Amino acid sequence: MKKTIISIICLLWLCCDIYYSFANGLESALREISQDFEMHIIKNLNTEKSINIVINSFLDGNTDKPTIFSTHIEDGLMDVLIDRFSGQDKIKILERKRLEDIEKLIYEEAQGEHTHFEVDQWREKLGKKLGAGFLITGNFFKGSKNIKINAKMINIISGVVVATSSESIPLDELDAALFIEKQDKSKMKGQLNIKTVPENSHIKFLNMEINFFQGIELAPGQYQVEVSSYGFETDTINFLLEPLEKKKILITLKPHRSDDKFGVLILIDENTGGRLAQFCETEIKKKLLSLNIPVVDSSTVISFYQNTDIIKKANSGSKDAAISIGRQFGARFLISGSLATSMNPPFYNMKSAHADIFLQVVDCSSEKYIFTDTLSQNAVHISDDSAKAEAAKKLIQIILEDAPSSMLGNMLKFYR
Repeated sequence: MKKTIISIICLLWLCCDIYYSFANGLESALREISQDFEMHIIKNLNTEKSINIVINSFLDGNTDKPTIFSTHIEDGLMDVLIDRFSGQDKIKILERKRLEDIEKLIYEEAQGEHTHFEVDQWREKLGKKLGAGFLITGNFFKGSKNIKINAKMINIISGVVVATSSESIPLDELDAALFIEKQDKSKMKGQLNIKTVPENSHIKFLNMEINFFQGIELAPGQYQVEVSSYGFETDTINFLLEPLEKKKILITLKPHRSDDKFGVLILIDENTGGRLAQFCETEIKKKLLSLNIPVVDSSTVISFYQNTDIIKKANSGSKDAAISIGRQFGARFLISGSLATSMNPPFYNMKSAHADIFLQVVDCSSEKYIFTDTLSQNAVHISDDSAKAEAAKKLIQIILEDAPSSMLGNMLKFYR
């Protein structure tokens, strides 16, 4: 039985030894400093008055300024002393909140005469508020391999240094987080994303010389951004970015109308007609320009509506969609439709192709159709592509006939 008890005691002693060997390096150093000061504190317990212990102003010795590590030293030493003197009614460890309240009162009573007190000035004013006690203060120096903490205990009333203590701690025994400064949230960066219509518009800052990119991180504050795109009016916006804000802005540019006022907009479905639809659109545009009829840039329109199906609706025969597009871009007339081609059975040794085109012209002012038709043509050639191209050319020739009842004839009534 005795052997068992002895074994348990030895095991407990070994566990305690292991625990303290892995204890926080800062806590161990602060306990050593506390022990150096304890006997001077205990000596004063014979007095009838309470003893106040204040821990404050452990500065970085290289800068003479407090850091986050200063707070760790002060809070850690306070915890050690509270633990050591728990149950001692006459020893009062001043907690940080209580100390902050007294400091605020001291500065208020100074009535703006001082924005900063030296240690001795501050101690004297503190003594008047608290009475007997000790001020524990000091500094620290961080080297490449260790950090040295220097502490001194000062009699609050007399200003006499009654004890000093120094401890050196290897940096590898300290958590690196002890040196990471707490960031002021008011200065933390926000994030900016700007979506533009049309997409891929040029975005630039007007009040700073940096390039914009989606998700850019910026300091809190006021910003001015310019957004521009060919064929659209340039827009400028001002906005406030808050700390940690993830701001998302949508900017829709207005299309230019001055040069294309009362022009003709041509939109032929390229998804079905491909390059032949582009060919038809180009030929119609050439003919209109030769007659001094202004033409709206269709590439700008396509870019503006690229993420919607409104153009598809207009090409499928929706008058409402056509009018909406035309008015948005200042067009008097909108020519829309689709082109489709296919192959016929061979014609002797030649390739035969078939082309169908659906076209409609909407007067965006009167909201009426002035032309709508579906035309077909066949053509033969030595290859499939050439045969399809020839069939499309025949369709365009018919469409562009300068007859009173033709598509051009109806539009020319307005421009002559």
